[in-house]
Amino acid sequence: LTSPLYLDHVKGTAIHTAWLRLLGARIGSSVRISPAATIADPYLLHIGDGTRISAASIAGSTVRGRVLAVGRVAVGRQCRVGDRCVLLP
Repeated sequence: LTSPLYLDHVKGTAIHTAWLRLLGARIGSSVRISPAATIADPYLLHIGDGTRISAASIAGSTVRGRVLAVGRVAVGRQCRVGDRCVLLP
Protein backbone atom coordinates (compact mmCIF):
# COMPACT_ATOMS: atom_id res chain seq x y z
CA LEU A 1 0.00 0.00 0.00
CA THR A 2 2.93 2.36 0.43
CA SER A 3 4.57 1.38 -2.86
CA PRO A 4 5.28 4.31 -5.20
CA LEU A 5 3.48 2.34 -7.93
CA TYR A 6 0.14 2.90 -6.21
CA LEU A 7 0.80 6.54 -5.34
CA ASP A 8 2.26 7.94 -8.55
CA HIS A 9 -0.97 9.69 -9.51
CA VAL A 10 -1.48 11.38 -6.10
CA LYS A 11 2.09 12.26 -5.08
CA GLY A 12 2.56 15.97 -4.50
CA THR A 13 -1.15 16.58 -3.82
CA ALA A 14 -3.20 16.99 -0.67
CA ILE A 15 -4.49 13.47 -1.26
CA HIS A 16 -0.96 12.15 -0.74
CA THR A 17 -0.68 13.65 2.74
CA ALA A 18 -4.19 12.44 3.56
CA TRP A 19 -3.21 8.93 2.41
CA LEU A 20 -0.09 9.00 4.60
CA ARG A 21 -2.24 10.11 7.55
CA LEU A 22 -4.58 7.17 6.95
CA LEU A 23 -1.52 4.90 7.08
CA GLY A 24 -0.61 6.33 10.50
CA ALA A 25 1.70 9.27 9.76
CA ARG A 26 1.31 12.33 11.98
CA ILE A 27 1.52 15.25 9.55
CA GLY A 28 0.99 18.86 10.58
CA SER A 29 -0.74 21.60 8.65
CA SER A 30 0.80 23.31 5.60
CA VAL A 31 3.23 20.43 5.01
CA ARG A 32 4.46 20.01 1.43
CA ILE A 33 5.95 16.73 0.28
CA SER A 34 7.62 16.56 -3.12
CA PRO A 35 6.44 13.89 -5.57
CA ALA A 36 10.08 12.75 -5.68
CA ALA A 37 10.15 11.95 -1.94
CA THR A 38 10.17 8.30 -0.86
CA ILE A 39 8.44 7.47 2.41
CA ALA A 40 8.55 3.98 3.90
CA ASP A 41 6.89 3.06 7.21
CA PRO A 42 4.54 6.08 7.37
CA TYR A 43 3.14 4.86 10.71
CA LEU A 44 6.50 5.79 12.29
CA LEU A 45 6.62 9.30 10.79
CA HIS A 46 5.90 12.63 12.50
CA ILE A 47 6.17 15.88 10.49
CA GLY A 48 5.62 19.28 12.13
CA ASP A 49 3.62 22.22 10.77
CA GLY A 50 4.95 24.12 7.76
CA THR A 51 7.68 21.60 6.86
CA ARG A 52 8.82 21.10 3.26
CA ILE A 53 10.26 17.79 2.10
CA SER A 54 12.09 17.63 -1.24
CA ALA A 55 13.42 14.51 -2.97
CA ALA A 56 14.38 12.78 0.28
CA SER A 57 14.15 9.18 1.50
CA ILE A 58 12.47 8.63 4.86
CA ALA A 59 12.22 5.23 6.54
CA GLY A 60 11.36 4.14 10.06
CA SER A 61 13.53 1.05 9.87
CA THR A 62 17.08 0.16 8.95
CA VAL A 63 19.51 -2.71 9.39
CA ARG A 64 22.51 -2.08 11.63
CA GLY A 65 24.92 -4.94 11.51
CA ARG A 66 22.64 -7.96 11.71
CA VAL A 67 19.92 -6.22 13.73
CA LEU A 68 16.75 -4.60 12.40
CA ALA A 69 16.38 -1.18 14.02
CA VAL A 70 12.85 0.24 14.05
CA GLY A 71 12.02 3.66 15.44
CA ARG A 72 10.12 6.86 14.99
CA VAL A 73 11.31 9.53 12.56
CA ALA A 74 10.39 13.05 13.63
CA VAL A 75 10.85 16.22 11.59
CA GLY A 76 10.15 19.44 13.50
CA ARG A 77 8.11 22.52 12.64
CA GLN A 78 9.13 24.84 9.80
CA CYS A 79 11.94 22.50 8.65
CA ARG A 80 13.33 21.97 5.19
CA VAL A 81 14.48 18.48 4.18
CA GLY A 82 16.57 18.79 1.02
CA ASP A 83 17.22 16.62 -1.98
CA ARG A 84 19.04 13.33 -1.42
CA CYS A 85 18.62 13.48 2.36
CA VAL A 86 18.10 10.15 4.09
CA LEU A 87 16.23 10.17 7.42
CA LEU A 88 16.37 7.03 9.55
CA PRO A 89 15.60 6.30 13.21
